[in-house]
Amino acid sequence: MTSTNEPVKQSTDNVGVLTRILDQYPDSEFVMVTGYNDCVVGICDRAGNEPFLLYDREKLLEQTCEQEGWTMDEAVEWHEFNTFGAWYGDMTPGFMTVPHE
Repeated sequence: MTSTNEPVKQSTDNVGVLTRILDQYPDSEFVMVTGYNDCVVGICDRAGNEPFLLYDREKLLEQTCEQEGWTMDEAVEWHEFNTFGAWYGDMTPGFMTVPHE
């Protein structure tokens, strides 16, 4: 994961969500999941803390499968340990899951 001191590279899939967030919160130092800028869907506010980035969990997993040539189970296992279960302090990103019908 990285902080927001580095330039943001936009994917063609991204409509600029992360760019708009960084523009609207110029003094915030967000923790970012490296390589997944186009999976950012917004920010979350938590009482008593600074806002943190919110990622689309399913999109992040699908992108990992494409990039790494992994199965979904492999991507889930890797991210559960290395990304979703990691704690980087109050600015640790959140991962949104939308239930399927």
